[in-house]
Formats: sequence, C-alpha cells, structure tokens
Amino acid sequence: MRVFIVALLVFIVGYFAISRLGGFVDSKALAGESHSMIGKPAPKFELISTEGKKIIFPDDFKGKYILLNFWATWCPPCRTEIPLLNSLHKDLKSYRFEVVGAMPAEHDDFKLSLQKFIKKIPMDYSSYEDTDAKGYESYGSESYPTSYLVSPNGTIVDKIEGNIFEHEMVRVSETVKQGVQNQAQ
Repeated sequence: MRVFIVALLVFIVGYFAISRLGGFVDSKALAGESHSMIGKPAPKFELISTEGKKIIFPDDFKGKYILLNFWATWCPPCRTEIPLLNSLHKDLKSYRFEVVGAMPAEHDDFKLSLQKFIKKIPMDYSSYEDTDAKGYESYGSESYPTSYLVSPNGTIVDKIEGNIFEHEMVRVSETVKQGVQNQAQ
C-alpha cells in the first residue's frame, strides 16, 4: 500500500510539473534559444485539412494575424488550453485574427481522429494535419503545445512555449489590436 501511495504522489507531482511547463522541454528551450524565430519570416510548410485540401502556411493566411498552435491529442497541456484558444479566436476575430491548429498525423485517418477528439473537447477554430511534423520541426519547436503569433505580412512576432495562460492571452490580444490600429493609421 505504501508503495502505491508513493507512486501515486510521484505521478501527481510529475503530471503537474509537466503540465505547468507545458510539456517536455529540452535543453535548448531552457537555455533561452527557443525564441530565435521572433522577427524572422514564418517558415513555409504544408498542412492538410480534414477535407484533404493542401494548405500552405503562412501563404494561405496572408493579411491576418495567425496564432499557429502546434498541439497533439495525446498532450494533456494541449487539451487544457483549447478553451482559452477558443476564447482568443472568438474575441479577436474582428481584428483579422485566427487560431490555426497544427497537429501531427497520429493515426491513419486524421479526419476521423480529429472528429472524435472534437466531440470530447470542442474547438472553435480550424486544426490541420502537420504531415510528419514537418512544420513543427521547421519552426524548431521543442514541446507540445507551442504557439507562434504570425503577423499579416508573415513575420513571427511572438512565441509561447507550453500552455497559453491568461497573461499570454492578454499579450497576444494587445499585440494584435495594436498592430491592426497601426495598420489603420
């Protein structure tokens, strides 16, 4: 019984530590190298819609602020941030803003896998298949979830590694609103 309780406590502490960090993070992220993409053009890669349509990111989203969210259905922190991403997507829609999910092909049938997942946890934004995690790798991501805010001209302006929390939502919101205001002047 004692071994069971100790094992349970280790699991609980480990789970909360991982979910607080936002996933498994490697030494590059801890050394501060993970934000080197900010200010650079967003790398192009192919996404596949649930209808099988090929989409080129960021080209097919030019003119909008995009929060590109690399996530996976098996990732607990990814699941916990979906309601916040839904809110952000809804609240900033009038600012030419969109959340775009990119998930690795976890099963042979991406469409069916995503549809089953969305029945459990509704998503108000589009999520696409990142075939062979090529997008994830081209952005130099080290953990799931990882999100990049891409400007209407295709430049990466922010990166959030791990769960999106309230303060990051505020930062993204302010960045988008200020950017749209500056473009209007």
